[in-house]
Amino acid sequence: MAFPHDPNDPNDPNDPNTRATRQLVETIYQRAGQTRTKLRAVPPLLLRVIALANPTVRELASISASVPAG
Repeated sequence: MAFPHDPNDPNDPNDPNTRATRQLVETIYQRAGQTRTKLRAVPPLLLRVIALANPTVRELASISASVPAG
């Protein structure tokens, strides 16, 4: 079920100008004068190991487990 577009909401998922994380990182690199982006994913096992000691990473691991890769 799609929600109506709210032009005043900066977090609106239906905004036609929404960008993927990779697009956002590429824009930041370009504006910083870098020619190549180096965006990599943390292996899930390493994320779980770090999550044992860090509550913020624990929450990130929990969220990443519930979001399909793509």
